[in-house]
Amino acid sequence: MAVENGEREYVQALQNFQQFRHAAEGPGFSQNRATRLLVLDAMADALDYGVAVAPADPFLNRLFLEVATEREQEIRRLNLH
Repeated sequence: MAVENGEREYVQALQNFQQFRHAAEGPGFSQNRATRLLVLDAMADALDYGVAVAPADPFLNRLFLEVATEREQEIRRLNLH
């Protein structure tokens, strides 16, 4: 049951990321900080599941840390404006 819930959350996070990626094709997407934060959240959700499944995977761990760092910086930028 927990695995099935985790898989559903992972699939949902990937679907959210794909929706945001398609929206990114429009002009000015990367300059919209709120939308960028939503994309980072979707990526973090998917990577969180990936790291839980394969905690020793160096690629997933590195990517998870990069996304988490970028997300934290984006939150700080949003709070400053």
